[in-house]
Amino acid sequence: MAAFVTPVALHSQAGSLLQISSVQSSSCGQRSRVSSGSNAASRFAAQVDKAFKSAPMFASIVPKDINVPKLASDGGAGNGGSAGNGGRGGGDGEGEGEEKKSGVQAIWAAYEEVLKKQPLLTKSVTSFVGFALGDILAQNFLKKEGSEGFDWARLLRLSSFGFVVHAPTGHWFYGNLDNLIKGNGIAQVASKVAIDQVLWAPIFTFMFFTYTGLLEGKSVGQIVEKIKNDTVTAVTGSWKVWPIAHAINFRFISTENRILYINSIQIFYNVFLSWLASKDSGSTKEEGEEGADGLITEEKEDKPADAKADKKKD
Repeated sequence: MAAFVTPVALHSQAGSLLQISSVQSSSCGQRSRVSSGSNAASRFAAQVDKAFKSAPMFASIVPKDINVPKLASDGGAGNGGSAGNGGRGGGDGEGEGEEKKSGVQAIWAAYEEVLKKQPLLTKSVTSFVGFALGDILAQNFLKKEGSEGFDWARLLRLSSFGFVVHAPTGHWFYGNLDNLIKGNGIAQVASKVAIDQVLWAPIFTFMFFTYTGLLEGKSVGQIVEKIKNDTVTAVTGSWKVWPIAHAINFRFISTENRILYINSIQIFYNVFLSWLASKDSGSTKEEGEEGADGLITEEKEDKPADAKADKKKD
């Protein structure tokens, strides 16, 4: 009886082998392995069926419901295709992440492109924004005594200075400075910082007070007094902020992006400049003192006349 059971078990084993091969091929999703596994299992099953047909004595023993399953190679390939679709989905997800990342890079690339085509205009716009933000912060957090509401004229003066004066002069100065002192070594960076703070800072302060004073409607004498009284404050304030900032600037930032870097820091420094520009200059006090002296002089001139009148009465 054991001899009759063995072919049945062999026939069942062939079916199981085909099923295992089908599962492996579908889970693997690789067309080459599906094809090789299918062919090998089919050949083995065919040999078993041929042996059964050639031995009719076994036919009565083998149950009729035992059939050699056919390997659904197409279905396996289809499952593999599904896995492939999943892989594509994962790839699409990664692609979306890359698109998001490249979106930020695209904005920067667009800015760089505009900067190359229109360097002066691009720098002027960034300076306009930087000085405008600085004045907005100054007017909200450093309000002048007696001021009522937001001073739009002051905002226009400061922001237009960034557009008209700061960006063009900075474009010229830093471009020539980098051409004059090439490199970003320690000696070169130190030299550039020294020139910027010793030479350029006073010139910048002079331009700032002159421009804002003219737009404010001040006379030449008032502007000169403003420059005399507040230049030292402005320059020493610059020395507290810009040496370290410019050391980073001249060391790591390219010439084309210097104005953008400066404006990003100058937003907060412009709060100080905005406050300084709106601060009453010493000329007002001196005018008041001169007016007081005038009154005193008139009183002194009147006193002798009054004294003479009193003497006549006596």
